[in-house]
Amino acid sequence: EDFGRDAGVQPSDAAEARRDLGSMNQKLRAEDVKRLKRTHDGALVVRALAAASTTFSGMTEFARCKYLRRKSEKHAVTVRACRPSPAKIAHSYLMRAPEKTMHLRPDLLGALLTYAGVRAGTISMVFENTNGLVCGAVADRIQGHGVVLNGFSGSSPPGIDCAKMMDLDPMAFASVVHFPLSILDVIHIDEPQVDSMPLRYEQLNPDRESIDQKDQDAEKHTAPSEHQPAPDDNSRLSYLLETRPSRGQFKSWVRKGCDSLIIATRHDVFDVMERLLPHLAPGGSIAVFSSSIQRLAELHHTLCQRGDLVKRVELIELNLTEHQILPGRSHPNMTDYGAGGYILSAMKVS
Repeated sequence: EDFGRDAGVQPSDAAEARRDLGSMNQKLRAEDVKRLKRTHDGALVVRALAAASTTFSGMTEFARCKYLRRKSEKHAVTVRACRPSPAKIAHSYLMRAPEKTMHLRPDLLGALLTYAGVRAGTISMVFENTNGLVCGAVADRIQGHGVVLNGFSGSSPPGIDCAKMMDLDPMAFASVVHFPLSILDVIHIDEPQVDSMPLRYEQLNPDRESIDQKDQDAEKHTAPSEHQPAPDDNSRLSYLLETRPSRGQFKSWVRKGCDSLIIATRHDVFDVMERLLPHLAPGGSIAVFSSSIQRLAELHHTLCQRGDLVKRVELIELNLTEHQILPGRSHPNMTDYGAGGYILSAMKVS
């Protein structure tokens, strides 16, 4: 059924002819196109397709541009290598896998760091589920002049693939310190026997039972005839432990008080805020990102009731809408997300 004719829209004779021709309007065969792609660049292939099209000359200017753009996307693929940055990584994930970074746009990422007051020489406490995007962005901004305390729940840190893609300076990457939230329960307790040891993620065991077990497993998998030992995971673990700050150093940072608190999590923001807010120094900035306004609205109401603890509580939404700008055809992109997320900002006063 032709809905266009029912609506009173009469297509032009040229459009009718092109529709009836189907694939007969292209003189080049698939074999010819493959041969051209092997011996010439994509731009020449597109020009050859346009020249061999029997209907190209009868198209309108807009239809010609659309035809050339569609053929270029198919036959003239170009790759541009860009220096990685937090904004580019955020945009790349937003286009291909937004759920991995909680749909965090580049502009929202920049606003999150600004409201948190991230700058060189500060101690920033971060709790995020954005695949390392927020953590890496903070490390990129301070450039090794400060500390990024990246908290996590469970027995091992989450993946920070985004931070690894940013090509951070070694000094900047070394400023990131992962810590389990469970260590905050003993942050004000002095433990001379273990505070001098490197910060560990799992339950601390002075007898090094887990490491000894790895040694035994490595010996079992080593053939008796081999004179050279297999690569030892224990050596790598020892190296990683040596590069980490001590447990006592971490406690001193937290006891001193952090300058910024940044939260971007899928977990309950109330629980995370209740756990981390006591370790923020007076005058420190708070920035919380969430894709759900309901969770932040409830947190906003709760913090407003605590005027003795925090001030300047604000709930912000930033709009970023891409538009198509063409003569007579300018409009917002119809496939953009309706809302990119919300940021709650505040300042601790006591």
